[in-house]
Amino acid sequence: MIQRIQSLFMLLASGVLGLEFVFPFATSAKQGTGYFSDSVFNVFDNSILLGLVGAGILLSLIAIFLFKNRKLQTSINWFTIILCIAILGVGYLFAAQDQTGGLNGINIRIGAILPLISLVLLYVANQFIGKDESLVKSMDRLR
Repeated sequence: MIQRIQSLFMLLASGVLGLEFVFPFATSAKQGTGYFSDSVFNVFDNSILLGLVGAGILLSLIAIFLFKNRKLQTSINWFTIILCIAILGVGYLFAAQDQTGGLNGINIRIGAILPLISLVLLYVANQFIGKDESLVKSMDRLR
């Protein structure tokens, strides 16, 4: 299960998403109201963003243990990729909505890049799952 390369990529993807709890999404030079009241916007400031990140971590970890059902594993990974895109969109939407000037004056931090890294890792994991699937089909043909 963890010996397979795609399982390592999925574990890394969940770890990278877990770093969202450590690193801020964005900071602002001016102290505002709402999400930037402490001039830092992170996942704890918005319950929707917190739920999306939690669901992404959970689904990445669940997909690791579905190694016997590669189609379901691939489907869960694609859904998690969609969640990563949603994390990016929701994060930027709420950050821009909170400030009066849009994204002007907001410094994007590493927390905004982490879902993109997780998205790439899950995509690579899906590529290796596809290779495993084709290898199994070719072995079935030889029997």
